[in-house]
Amino acid sequence: MASDSPCLVIATSGVWMERAPRSAPVTVDAQTVSYRAGQPDLWVQHSTDNHDNVEVIRLRRALDVPQALQATTHATARMSMDCLLAHADVIAARSRAMPQSEITLRLERLVALVVDDLTQTLRRPHHFSPSHVRLAERVRFDSDTAASRSHTSRVFRQVNGMTLSHYRQRSRIADAIRRIASSDDKFARIAVDSGFADHAHLSRSVALATGHTPSSLRLRFTSPRNSTS
Repeated sequence: MASDSPCLVIATSGVWMERAPRSAPVTVDAQTVSYRAGQPDLWVQHSTDNHDNVEVIRLRRALDVPQALQATTHATARMSMDCLLAHADVIAARSRAMPQSEITLRLERLVALVVDDLTQTLRRPHHFSPSHVRLAERVRFDSDTAASRSHTSRVFRQVNGMTLSHYRQRSRIADAIRRIASSDDKFARIAVDSGFADHAHLSRSVALATGHTPSSLRLRFTSPRNSTS
């Protein structure tokens, strides 16, 4: 990244660990957004099993960066479902070559939601031991992390507020949402590519997570911004 301006980095595939100076390492995956103030000196460890892809959104510091973020050089957060859907709105607008005004409106909404997710994460009190946080982060990076299954599952749920299986399911849903937004592939194909058993399994899972069927999501993504919710 050549620019020193602050930016948001949204992972769209892959998984890696990154650490800013004097900070603990954190795992970044396709449910994660990072805030970087310019070009922080980051240590990064990539997984050998994944292809990492990101989207970088430059910020206007005075307008887009709240005080809570201005006080740090690096922060990460798990994207809320509203944020994941807003990102899919942007993906759909770009992949379908919608007018730039439409893309800009969707980007502005995405930035507002991402900044809110990051700010809430920074303000949220953490009462976990450093060793538990490291284990929970490491499991997201490498599911074969050496630890007893019961201990790992318990720690992961304490730190992340959800079970490891729920987290993995959410990753599959995030991938499916982005595939629905970026292409006109049949839902049966998207289901298989995202790790679901079939179209019905995809539909149930997406509806439970978002309140929308895959068909209604595709309609949302392809409709003008003033028709999205």
